[in-house]
Amino acid sequence: MKKMIACVSAITLFFTGIAKSLTDTIFAAEYDIIDTEIPIFQETTVEDSALKQLAVSHGLGTDTFSFPNHIYDTTTDRAEVVLENYTKNLTATERFMYYEYKFQNLTNSGCCFGIAALTVLVHNGILSPSDIYADAETLYDIPLTEDVDDLIAAYSLVQAHKPVQYSAGLNSTYSDAKKMEQLLDCAKQCQETGEYFLISFQDESISHAVTGLGMTTGNWDWNGTSYDTCILTYDSNCVSAEENHIPFRDEQCIYINSKTKQFYIPIYELGSETGASFTLVTNNADLLLYKAPYSETTLDATNTSNIVQCRLFHGNAEGLKISIDGSEAGEYDFSNAVYYLEGDAFHIEQELSEPERVDLRISGDTFISRYDAFDAEKYTADMSSQSVSLTNEGERQFTSTLYLAYDTETCDYSPTNWFDYIGVLSPEQTLTLSKQEQGVLISGDTPISGDARYIFDCSYAEETTGNSIKGTSFHIYTEESEVLVTYDTEEEHENFYLDLDKDGIYDNLIEIGDANGNGISYEADDAYQILLSYASQSVRKSQLVNTYLCDINKNSQIDPDDAYEVLVRYAENSVKK
Repeated sequence: MKKMIACVSAITLFFTGIAKSLTDTIFAAEYDIIDTEIPIFQETTVEDSALKQLAVSHGLGTDTFSFPNHIYDTTTDRAEVVLENYTKNLTATERFMYYEYKFQNLTNSGCCFGIAALTVLVHNGILSPSDIYADAETLYDIPLTEDVDDLIAAYSLVQAHKPVQYSAGLNSTYSDAKKMEQLLDCAKQCQETGEYFLISFQDESISHAVTGLGMTTGNWDWNGTSYDTCILTYDSNCVSAEENHIPFRDEQCIYINSKTKQFYIPIYELGSETGASFTLVTNNADLLLYKAPYSETTLDATNTSNIVQCRLFHGNAEGLKISIDGSEAGEYDFSNAVYYLEGDAFHIEQELSEPERVDLRISGDTFISRYDAFDAEKYTADMSSQSVSLTNEGERQFTSTLYLAYDTETCDYSPTNWFDYIGVLSPEQTLTLSKQEQGVLISGDTPISGDARYIFDCSYAEETTGNSIKGTSFHIYTEESEVLVTYDTEEEHENFYLDLDKDGIYDNLIEIGDANGNGISYEADDAYQILLSYASQSVRKSQLVNTYLCDINKNSQIDPDDAYEVLVRYAENSVKK
């Protein structure tokens, strides 16, 4: 099965209470809440409507919090602990996708997801109020203390883990009619079981999460449109007009026309007509508990293992076509969008009117496959969880970088999780990186010559806009068109293996002194390659040989003395023969 759809925003965070405007002062709590631009709505009356009475019968005011949505202060020492607990649970590929940066992005946009998730989990009996605050009998009893705020922030961060985010991505592949069907099915099921469920929605102005309490039927009119179904919600953006009064407004509910499938949320003035959509509807405890406090749950990734996120980081999407698992190619403009694709193998074609850089990434649940082509004009690419390949179909050469990254548990050459290689592609040439049992195979149509890098860890650096990267870079040169690259974690250096007898087994180690990478060390041509590299470094600052293999005198640089040592060994070997 193959699907593709654009997520309506290039921002890969969901369900945050991004604001339209602040309409009222936030109600007082146990400690000061940072002023926010979250849209806080205050009741205009304290009279209980019929819908409010029904919501109360479903647990509003007992199984819901008494304090509103708010911005979490990420500048405190406490926040550093929350961030540390979150980041230690990140996978390697989540780190490489800058998920730590999302901590700031997400918590600075409100805690609506964490509030909604905890509300669902407590009401549905997965957690108890006393798990959140000692001796609390109901959620409504719980004050907003620092510890409670930290816990809510931790549950807000659940959505930033890849499997949870990709579950929402999978949901985004549904049509509006399918999303409405999903919402109604979940609401009906939870109405029968008495469970709560999380609902997230968004349009161009807001992304928000609320808690579904139940549903009812009736007759409501909003802006001249009739609705016959109402989903009762607990919305943390709503506060009471009076202290100790349960906040609820009829306008916060979700109203649906069961025939046309139109919906409307009056308090936000959004619905089907404004382009709003539901990004996630769930009562799945495993999803809401994923790597969260009080849970060892690790969501079975099989429900998202066939979903990948496709993002164009740089370049023009002009003429970009993607074929999934051999299907007919479709065009995608990538305008303000991240695409979610469902499939295993992806073939990309693109022909540009002018040469341009194109940087495209496909990220699955446990891998990243990416290419970055500089001044590309016409090319094809093939990407999967096992490999990335790029072919120059144009008339001019261009430089390209290919990337593969994996979570540690999916490969046994730990601690290396990321490998990239940069090389030059001439017309009609192909370059491929493919995952092997103990390393990465570089293959092409000509001798392999380029720069590579292994990354061991990638952590967000708070004082910079980029990341802190721990790894090693090196040059690769071999006369062969295929080379297996591994990393010796004990000796801390790269190794290169050739398949000289072409039996499919890469068992010929390139030894020290083999500058040309032909499987034979200390030849005259090795000395020539070292001198060539020395001259190139002197003029163009570019290295043409591998330092580990060619720094014979171990002075951490390539120089004529290394070539001299090679020639001495060559002469000695010639005499021995």
